Amino acid sequence: MTFSATVDQKPFAAAMAAAARLAARRTTIPILSHVILRGDAAGALAVSATDLEQALTQTVPCAAGAAGGVTAPAAPLAAFAAKADAGEPITLTMDGAMLTARQGRLRLRLPTLPLSDAPIFHDLPAGPDWEVDAAPFLERLKAIGAAASTEETRFYLNGVYLDLRQAPVMVATNGHILALDRLEDLTPPVGAPGVIIPNAAVTALPLVMAGQKRLDLRIGGERLAAQAHGLVFSTRLIDGRYPDYSRVIPADTPRAARVKKTALLRLLDRVSVIEEVDKESNNARIVRLTFSPGELTAGVKNRDGEESADACAAEVDGDEQRMGFNVAYLRAMAQSLSTASGDTLELRFSDALAPILLTVADDTPPRDRQRLRVIMPIRV
Repeated sequence: MTFSATVDQKPFAAAMAAAARLAARRTTIPILSHVILRGDAAGALAVSATDLEQALTQTVPCAAGAAGGVTAPAAPLAAFAAKADAGEPITLTMDGAMLTARQGRLRLRLPTLPLSDAPIFHDLPAGPDWEVDAAPFLERLKAIGAAASTEETRFYLNGVYLDLRQAPVMVATNGHILALDRLEDLTPPVGAPGVIIPNAAVTALPLVMAGQKRLDLRIGGERLAAQAHGLVFSTRLIDGRYPDYSRVIPADTPRAARVKKTALLRLLDRVSVIEEVDKESNNARIVRLTFSPGELTAGVKNRDGEESADACAAEVDGDEQRMGFNVAYLRAMAQSLSTASGDTLELRFSDALAPILLTVADDTPPRDRQRLRVIMPIRV
């Protein structure tokens, strides 16, 4: 096995950080904890990693052309690159079965595995691609992912559904909460399907593509790929049928309460001190909201007799109404709207046991708004 390369510290450290996030730290397949380094025909260095479900390849320019290929443990090599001096080149060479990374007097020697053990990376999906603005797409993917389920029995809910069949929609639900964003600025290819992006990719994609301005997306077969400036990330999609999410969104919500975003998040955070202390108590998971003219009051009480309460200003339609919610769910859904334009949230409902519709307040009909959140109440 032969390999040599000289790379600049900054781009190599960035590529290694992304690869190390994807590579498995604890696995029964040792090669999956390794990064694959290969010189390409242009003399650049391709840094790759995979967990068999997701794959990442980033091309790094070389001060001196890269040649050959090698595998090496991802975590220590990423740490070495991060701690190396900025602006100084790093040399990578083979010494027998060991990879040596050097920068000045700093040296790291790592055992390698045969390059033939490395997984075969899938070609890009064969479907047509389209371009999106990276920052808003990734921000919404992360926000919507907060509502995805983690229950293995309902595997088809273990991710974000990208519905491209008509007007593009991004949605996730765990059966207790639902998050939906309408992607009015997204123009997918005609005939593009609806796909379920798994939770692992929902978490990884915003991290590895952070700082990119544009993304090229491509869907084909059972995979989705995103490309940007020499960086390619692909993931296996969930093979399942997503349920009809439109049935969950309440249509009859005659009552409304409007409250500032920051005020609601602060309110929920302050009364959650008991929940943080006593996570085993079922009662501690419930926040009791009281909607009354001019005020929203929140309270938490657990079975040990501990209580917390706070209130904030709110514009409330109608008479007093009390409702109960899982405080973690309510806080997560409010937080997922924190980057949306507009500083006022609107909570719409019909009665104490009906789902609540949480949106950013504007003049459009509630169900037609760009960003919707639905939270199921708890009987109190």
